[in-house]
Amino acid sequence: LVYSLVVLAVSAAAALGWRLPLGVEIGLLATAVLVLGIPHGSLDVLHAQDAQRLTRLRDWARFLALYMATAAAVVGFWLLFPSVSLVGLLVISTLHFSGDLDQGTPRALRFVHGLSPICMPALLHPTELGHLFGALAPAEFARALANALELVSLPLLVCSLVLACVYARRCRNAVLEVAATATVCSVASPLLGFIVYFCLMHSWRHVDRTRRIYAPKLSAMVWSAALPTVFTGVAAAAAWTMLDRSSLESGVLQVVFIGLAALTVPHMLLIERVRLRGWRPRGVPTGA
Repeated sequence: LVYSLVVLAVSAAAALGWRLPLGVEIGLLATAVLVLGIPHGSLDVLHAQDAQRLTRLRDWARFLALYMATAAAVVGFWLLFPSVSLVGLLVISTLHFSGDLDQGTPRALRFVHGLSPICMPALLHPTELGHLFGALAPAEFARALANALELVSLPLLVCSLVLACVYARRCRNAVLEVAATATVCSVASPLLGFIVYFCLMHSWRHVDRTRRIYAPKLSAMVWSAALPTVFTGVAAAAAWTMLDRSSLESGVLQVVFIGLAALTVPHMLLIERVRLRGWRPRGVPTGA
């Protein structure tokens, strides 16, 4: 309900031509991702404890070392091959976002939902999207990628509308969520649409599922989310000091999205197994 109301408000404002300055949107992006987005991935410690039976300090040290090594490898690969890495991030994000919808939702609806945050911003804002991609990959490639997504966006919108009609009665909640995501990601500016979707839909859905799966004590859940989030904030600050900060906007975008890519890969390696077994625990964790 909160997601739908925010989508309506943001989309209506965008339709009326109201929008925040780009610098404000980028600052809001960094803050929202750190405060509302990163904590959903920080709860990986609960999933890891359940899936891998982490009980001893040595087990935790091995898991955290592998998690951080994978993230560091993603950052290193991005610095060497930014174009390939950007495409890879969009592909794995599509797969990951398709898992937002409830179990039993038809694969076609999942597919269009996963594509919406990636492709729909190019429907009305291809030039701006290309500019944003240009902070993450060479400018010529960034523009070509944005143009390619623009070609996909209209057929995706039509496909979403057709599927919404087909499954309106059978999967009403999923159809509403698909419609809301497609709307905000296409009408709002690319960054604002991503903020609304990623923080209020994707992240919140994951947090809620984790809470329902393991029913941890509130203190355990808070600490599980807070400590890795604080560490991520420190790592982002360290990365910021090593970047070329001649462009403040590009620097923040690089820290946010390369950082998200680095965290998404180990996050998906862990979470997709949980999703494939129906969001059911192997056991009950004792608390991280």
